[in-house]
Amino acid sequence: MAWRLVKKCACSVVSLSLLATFILTFTLFTSYVTLFVVRVECEGTTYGNVTVNAGPDLICTSGEIVNFSGLVSSPNSIQNCTWDFGDGSYSYEVNTTHVYFSHGVFIVKFSATDGVDTATDTAVVIVKNSPPKFIRPYDMNVLEDIESSLNISNYITDIDDTLEKITVSTSSPYILVNGKVLTFKYSVPISENVTIYVSDGENVVSQTITVTVMPRNDAPQFSQIPTIECIPEVPKVLDLSNFITDEDNSLAEIAISTSSPYIQVSGLVLTLTYPFGIHHEIVNLTAFDGYSSAKAQFVVLVKDVSSPPIVDFIIEVAEHNAHNDYVFYTKENVNFTSLVTDAQDDVVLLIWDFGDGTFGIGETAVHAYSQDGFYNVKLTALDATGKVSFCIHTIEILNTPPFPQAVYPQNSRTYQVVEFDASNSYDTDGSIVNYTWEWRDGTMSYGVKCTHFYSTKGTYLVILRVLDDDGSFSELYIPITVENTPPIAILNIPTGMFLTYENVTFTASKSYDPDGLDILYKFDFGDGTETDWISQSSVTHSFSDGTRTYLVKLSVRDRDGAIDTTSVSVNVQNRAPKLEQIRVSNGIAGEPVDISLVCEDIDGRIVRVEWDFNGDGLLDLETTNTNMQSHIFEKAGVYNIRVRIFDDDGAKDALSESVLISEKESACSPFVLAAIIVCILLIAIPLFLGTRTQEPEDTEDVVSSTEQLISERESATIAIRDAEDALQYARQYDENADFSDIEALIQQAKISLGKNNTRRALNLATSAKNEIETKIEFSIPKSKPKLKRGGL
Repeated sequence: MAWRLVKKCACSVVSLSLLATFILTFTLFTSYVTLFVVRVECEGTTYGNVTVNAGPDLICTSGEIVNFSGLVSSPNSIQNCTWDFGDGSYSYEVNTTHVYFSHGVFIVKFSATDGVDTATDTAVVIVKNSPPKFIRPYDMNVLEDIESSLNISNYITDIDDTLEKITVSTSSPYILVNGKVLTFKYSVPISENVTIYVSDGENVVSQTITVTVMPRNDAPQFSQIPTIECIPEVPKVLDLSNFITDEDNSLAEIAISTSSPYIQVSGLVLTLTYPFGIHHEIVNLTAFDGYSSAKAQFVVLVKDVSSPPIVDFIIEVAEHNAHNDYVFYTKENVNFTSLVTDAQDDVVLLIWDFGDGTFGIGETAVHAYSQDGFYNVKLTALDATGKVSFCIHTIEILNTPPFPQAVYPQNSRTYQVVEFDASNSYDTDGSIVNYTWEWRDGTMSYGVKCTHFYSTKGTYLVILRVLDDDGSFSELYIPITVENTPPIAILNIPTGMFLTYENVTFTASKSYDPDGLDILYKFDFGDGTETDWISQSSVTHSFSDGTRTYLVKLSVRDRDGAIDTTSVSVNVQNRAPKLEQIRVSNGIAGEPVDISLVCEDIDGRIVRVEWDFNGDGLLDLETTNTNMQSHIFEKAGVYNIRVRIFDDDGAKDALSESVLISEKESACSPFVLAAIIVCILLIAIPLFLGTRTQEPEDTEDVVSSTEQLISERESATIAIRDAEDALQYARQYDENADFSDIEALIQQAKISLGKNNTRRALNLATSAKNEIETKIEFSIPKSKPKLKRGGL
């Protein structure tokens, strides 16, 4: 039910006609609030051609159905109407209903549009809190001195508050309240009415229940009941008070029930009346004292001389002895063996009724049940006189649990993903509906086939649990040993060839252990040296022997002692010997000139030296050491001495050096005479002219300087011609080589010679020839001198 309270006008102009003023007092949020409300006439809201009216304001309770009726008018066709209920819910009907599930004040908006204009009117809805409710009344039966618990959340609802806000209290001192859980603990057997109070913070509701405390009880006990003999159609009385005891109750309070239809029960007295044809029966008894029960069995023999055959049978399975209490499993072969006695020994037919619609004939029978349940197995015997007797036994057939089977690895390593396959599991009387793998590391998986990995080594007893469609399950225990996964060794080196005594950096930083353990490193460089187990992942090493390949091995070891090894090949090239300098001084033709070498081989030794003293490309001398050599140059001139050295690995180096060999001085040399004549003329001419010039310091010095000047010019000319011949020869040897820089050197030498700068011309020409020989890597013979002495 909803109370219409006031119409909230959305218009800007309020009608001056006041209809009434009243005061409404009600309870809201557990407080009394007085609202002074003025009801105002309002025609709704108009915008353009559209006028809407949302109706009056309302008061309702959460969970209550509220009717909303809107009024819409427009000369045009209304295309759309919308109710916005203020709680996130909407409706698009003019007349509609709504239910608020939380209390509070909600602004309801009603809007309509004709496609051009849209008008909106509002109303206020006050929703009061709805008290919690009990779902149903209930009573409790508890035992003396035994704690019992009741979760009140299962018996109450609160439509507008969550159950967490609800508090519970009770009127009984024997009941403890913990949140919404009631704990019953009575020390005496009583019965009392208990009132339970439930509050949601605003409303309080109560429910009265009856708590009955029952005393503690010990079950009755049967003693052995002997075999009872009786005569057909003659009642026999059996007093069970001689065979049953109860420690805490009188025997009069015990109720007896039996499985036999031929026995009547009156208190503890049984009356047995068997008809003809029943000769043997196993009777099941149940005694119940109101709290606990006990069971017993005894055998009844019905004796009659003229009776038909006495029928009984035993039940067992082929795999083992008879089950207790005649309990068997589906699909299990059950053996039935008759125990029939007849005074005349003339039984002609035995018929088995297995109770599931199937039959058998003979003294024995084998039968398997496809469904679980209770079955009455009946054996009927017919003798030659036509007398018939039978015996019935009730057996229980249980569902046969499924048979789990799995294919799995017996061993694994940490972080190694392995597969477990239970496809060979089967259920003889149905189907398997669930496969659960319990990995015993805190995780589980589901499915016929699953994969799993272990992060920690050890032995795990995996459990495979299969569930069939009858709710039975079986478990298979699978042992698996998980070993530590060795670390992964990764060794990196720079690419390319390396020289002897060159530092090579070996980096193993990309090696890792899948188990996350710390690892140690050991480097074996393949040259007889290795490191210890170290924590550094990078080392530097140089090799002293070249022109070979070294197999460098990296071993990594984790904390569990697991080791992995990898290797890389390192190609080390022999470092060539270094010929740094040929030390030689200018000499005189026909006299010994000392020549020494400055050289070294850091990774071996120099085993051979080739000497070419005159630069003609021909070997003049070969030695096995680098000792100083003396050589006599027979003729004067500029000689290009070339030396090549070889180490014990066959590597070599070469160097050239020029030496100037002068002619041996002679008293009658034409050059000296010419120089003397020139000097005399230089002195005499000024005397004749009357002009005094500075006298030469010494005539002999002037002659010597002139001769040296002529000799240097001749040597420079020869050196330039040798460089030009070498350049022509080199171009024929290598047509694609670039000799432009050498051509520039020769041109500069010619210019210097034209300016009488003979020493610079000689040096430039010699450098040009050396550059040519370096490019083509062999010596070029020098041309023969074409200039004669005194050819000025």
